[in-house]
Amino acid sequence: MSRRTSRTTWAVLGPILLAQVGLLAWHHTRVTAEPHRVPVAVEGPAAVSQSIAHRLNALPGEPLDAVVVAEGDDPRAGVRNGGVVAALAVDPSTPGNVLYVSSVNDPKMTSLAKTMATRVGTPLGRTFVTRVVPPTERDGPARSTVAVVSGCWVAGGFLLAVLWLVVRWRRGTTTAPAVRAHLVLVAACSGVSLVVAVALAAGGSWWAWWALGFACTYAAAVSTVALDVLFGPVGVALASTLFLFLAGPLMSGRDPHLLPGFWWRVAPWTLQGATREIAGTIAWFGSAVPLRSMLVLGGVIVVSLAALVASAQLRRPVDPHRRIEAVPWRLRVVALVLPLAVTVVAATLLAPTGARVVSARPVPGASTTQCVATPKISTLAELNQFAGNVRGEPAFQGADVGADVLLQDGRRLWVFGDTLRAADFSGQRFVRNSMLVLGGGCAATVLPADRGAIIPDRGDGIGYWPMSIARVQRSDYDLVGVATQRVKSTGTPDGSFAFESLGSSVAVFIVQKGGTPQLLAQQDLGPDDKNPAHPQWGAAAAAQGDWVYLYGTARPDEKGVFGFSLQVARTRIENILTPSTWGYWDGRKWQASPSKAKELIAADQGVSQTLSVFPRDGRWYAVSKRDEFLGTDLVVWSAPAPTGPFDDGTVVGHLPSDLKTGELRYMPLAHPDLLADPGSVLVSYSRNNTDLQKVEDDPFLYRPQFVRVALPR
Repeated sequence: MSRRTSRTTWAVLGPILLAQVGLLAWHHTRVTAEPHRVPVAVEGPAAVSQSIAHRLNALPGEPLDAVVVAEGDDPRAGVRNGGVVAALAVDPSTPGNVLYVSSVNDPKMTSLAKTMATRVGTPLGRTFVTRVVPPTERDGPARSTVAVVSGCWVAGGFLLAVLWLVVRWRRGTTTAPAVRAHLVLVAACSGVSLVVAVALAAGGSWWAWWALGFACTYAAAVSTVALDVLFGPVGVALASTLFLFLAGPLMSGRDPHLLPGFWWRVAPWTLQGATREIAGTIAWFGSAVPLRSMLVLGGVIVVSLAALVASAQLRRPVDPHRRIEAVPWRLRVVALVLPLAVTVVAATLLAPTGARVVSARPVPGASTTQCVATPKISTLAELNQFAGNVRGEPAFQGADVGADVLLQDGRRLWVFGDTLRAADFSGQRFVRNSMLVLGGGCAATVLPADRGAIIPDRGDGIGYWPMSIARVQRSDYDLVGVATQRVKSTGTPDGSFAFESLGSSVAVFIVQKGGTPQLLAQQDLGPDDKNPAHPQWGAAAAAQGDWVYLYGTARPDEKGVFGFSLQVARTRIENILTPSTWGYWDGRKWQASPSKAKELIAADQGVSQTLSVFPRDGRWYAVSKRDEFLGTDLVVWSAPAPTGPFDDGTVVGHLPSDLKTGELRYMPLAHPDLLADPGSVLVSYSRNNTDLQKVEDDPFLYRPQFVRVALPR
């Protein structure tokens, strides 16, 4: 290289280097942080931890990557070994959560973890305490030291290569270096790395620091030399861009997950990012070296050496009589090295990162309205008097459905369908679902923060009608599952028949003793499908021990058939949001295919779309109005087990609709533990009117009525 060319080169490289140093200083002083897929863990009961992870992973912009730790496992383990930066332990039987954070976290990362814990705890009415967890290797260097050393290794390798190249330029050598000359570069990288390793050495790990420092410094140096051999001064400028510009934000010392813009995505693919990740493992965690980072370091070295060897072999005088050698030597080098580079990139992409994502929308906390005093109710007449005549508070005027469950603290939780609210209510006046809590002489409506439906409508306006409810008891709290029907308005809003059913869904609530029910998660079951021949799972539900039995109803497209068939599935409460884990009764055993589920009751003169199934004294009973709206008979079917076989049904009452007055009577539901009697059961049925104005003028026309029916023997 001539002296003039050298001056021109430095005239170009100088401003580039200065600009990149300025960028480094800018990132170092910038105080903002943008979290991207920060690895965190949630430990607790499966239904609770999974739902929290769902909500965290669905936050806008994906700031968190939440994984679930099995209940009973030590949530600190992932923090100690560097798998996560924080772990939240949730025990509903205690008043607060515990947040474990690493002592070597970026301070902004710890602040983010505390924000996460607040976001999780506040809707559930829970506080948290923070516990700092030291890493596995307590005597490692500080985070700032690791960041600075990693950056210095990369920058040092680049500068060693530039110094080495300047000497070769002055000697007039621009071809690929000979082995002896290359060994000089290797020795220089090794020496610099050894000095740093001795300074960082702790607990006899100096050799690991030296190996990492040499690999990083040598990778930066040899790749710079290879780029210079291939592209001259332009290659050196490219190397400075790769090792300084792209590494600039990383050299600021900030955790890569908090880097703004695209930098956090680029970081793992840079020498600085890969070196820093390996250095953190050596310094603090003592765990296996990250495979992806090893591939990045090793890949840069292998590809660079391949390029140098190929250029030494192919850069020779061209024989014009041989067409293949007429191709420029640089293109031939690239053609030989490119497949190797693609292989390295592919291997790095396929390398496991250990992340596992779960995913749903965060739900704000709910509260209860002012208490409405309730009298002591001990008879059917008193129950109907209260249900039909007591004026509710503005959040609840009238509704249908009315499924209930008894909580372990003695209160009773009710869920209702389309609910009317008073004209002066400060919120949505009509919602697809609502919830009441009754107990201790008090009735209160459970309202979410937006004062809408307790199970919020989907983003496209699809609402959720409750069908059934079941409870599984834990030590100091209850997990309550509510099966719902996805509905879409098709005509006059909220008309009696102006809707389509699109499938079923499940919502899970947590209710601490004496506390307000809080929605943990809600999940649609399958895609939208208005074909009634496909079962609506959760049309009835019953809990026995840890098993939850979910009954499905379906109506075939057959002339003259107005009823629905009955099938059954079962699952644990922890898996209720994951239908792929359910078992379906095929007549002999529980199996995984819903299409093989056996009909327990046929659709011809069958049950309504929503019904009740419950156990009593060793028998199982299904209560429903036969043939849905067009039927009149209230029927009880009986079976020895939740899987049947059910008998032909016994008519125990009549629920005709009055077409002259427009009164509709539908959806009878059993309440086996309400005013319980050994030989009978209380049954509520919903009332409505085809004239919507009548209902709006008098919401008492839109409240359930109760009857007592005898259970067949």
